[in-house]
Amino acid sequence: GRMYDWMNYRFDRRGYLPDPRDPAATPPREVYVLPATGGEPRRLTDLNVDASGLAWSPDGSRLAFTADMHQRDELSYERADLWTVGLDGAVTRLTDDEYNYSGPAWSADGDRIVVRGNEGLDVIIREGRDRGAANDLFAFNPDGGGRSNLTADWDLIPGGPITSPYGHVYFSTGVRGNTHLFRVPVGGGAVEQVTEGDRRLAGFSFSADFSRMAYRATAPTEPGDIYVAPISAATETRLSEVNGALLAQLELFEPENLVFHSPDGTEVEGWMLPARGYEAGGGDFPMILVMHGGPHGMYGNDFSFDRQLLAGQGYMVLYTNPRASTGYGEDFRWGTWGGWGFNDYDDVMAGVDHAIDNYRIDTGRMGVTGYSYGGYLTNWVITQTDRFAAAIAGASISNWVSDYAVADIPRTKESEFYGPPWEERGLEHLLRSSPIIHADGVTTPTLFVHGETDHRVPIEEAEQMYVALHKQGVPAKFVRYPESYHGGWTPWRMVHRTWVQLDWWEQWLKARPAM
Repeated sequence: GRMYDWMNYRFDRRGYLPDPRDPAATPPREVYVLPATGGEPRRLTDLNVDASGLAWSPDGSRLAFTADMHQRDELSYERADLWTVGLDGAVTRLTDDEYNYSGPAWSADGDRIVVRGNEGLDVIIREGRDRGAANDLFAFNPDGGGRSNLTADWDLIPGGPITSPYGHVYFSTGVRGNTHLFRVPVGGGAVEQVTEGDRRLAGFSFSADFSRMAYRATAPTEPGDIYVAPISAATETRLSEVNGALLAQLELFEPENLVFHSPDGTEVEGWMLPARGYEAGGGDFPMILVMHGGPHGMYGNDFSFDRQLLAGQGYMVLYTNPRASTGYGEDFRWGTWGGWGFNDYDDVMAGVDHAIDNYRIDTGRMGVTGYSYGGYLTNWVITQTDRFAAAIAGASISNWVSDYAVADIPRTKESEFYGPPWEERGLEHLLRSSPIIHADGVTTPTLFVHGETDHRVPIEEAEQMYVALHKQGVPAKFVRYPESYHGGWTPWRMVHRTWVQLDWWEQWLKARPAM
């Protein structure tokens, strides 16, 4: 049998891990240089921890990187510092401030190093804060002095920095269901949005002179193609049409943007994907509420095969960004802190009510589904209301107390629920947000779908809710996929999961046959 005496012995998709405390078992990724013409690599660092995000200085004399000196302490969370190393092997630690930094980039003149950072989770947990840390872009002098926060007055989450020769730092960010390119002067100033439109852009790459850029763009009816544009983004040219022949054979559906208000007045955004045949008129249609993972994720103007498939099968598809979603500012992002299942539940149900008021929805044929956090919220929804005729909970959490120690990332529970279950404050918050505690009286027929090797949300979480429903005589089925992780499924298992889920919806919502 396997024997362990360290805590972090498994991780999703990677399986069971060697001892992270032992450099012999987990050799560090040190910094090496190798002549461009070939030869033997020369080692520059001896930190005994992983170096990440290597970035050459403009004059080629040094490298900036990040490294976490607490990496081998299994009781600490990530807090990587900013470092430099010269070609002579001289290592300089630029920060030691309990922040977690990543992705350094040098300014064109070599006078500043820009890096993404946030206060480390250790600080948040130790101080028992009522929200998480903001992510920002920071600029440092090469000696570690002169720190400035370039995005202090900006309320969204910047991606990794890319510096231009002309004094700007470029980065991408999710905002209200879209993902776009932004920039800020390396010396400080206002953040400007560069790209526009109801779509999501990713994978930005810039020409050597920074006059042009390439990126991938996706939209609700476009799975994703490559575009090139001037740095001003005034025009763009499409370079690929990968799925053109396939899309010409399909009927795809454009979502309608929704804005509504939760009971406490909070503005919430969502989208309605109309069912096939809806525009032709007629009677009411079944609707499925789809909820994203995270919880700090974001739905929006991207392509989703699953949602398009449901619409093509005759279902109205409602998807929203409830509190805890990103793209709406820090207050919104931390709006469920200490109480998952409360503000977020109010938000998604307000979306359901808005949809019923504005579309031809058959309220007797509504379903609810989600995966990961969305699976958790599905479990929560069916303990709070009987308005849904069926549910599908994917990789779902039912009991935060049991999940605390069996999942591979306990940090969410220690921070967002104020501590572990052996501390009174932590136990109180973990229990009150656990669907299993509220499962008495559930009536919604539910399909549970889970990977057997899921270490992020171990399968026993679905087992608890599945048993709770069966004990109360509620129709429930449990589909378990062997050798399937939280974020990794083989294509044919995904196909099987899709057909199983469509059968469940057909059984309980009795959708109109495809036209």
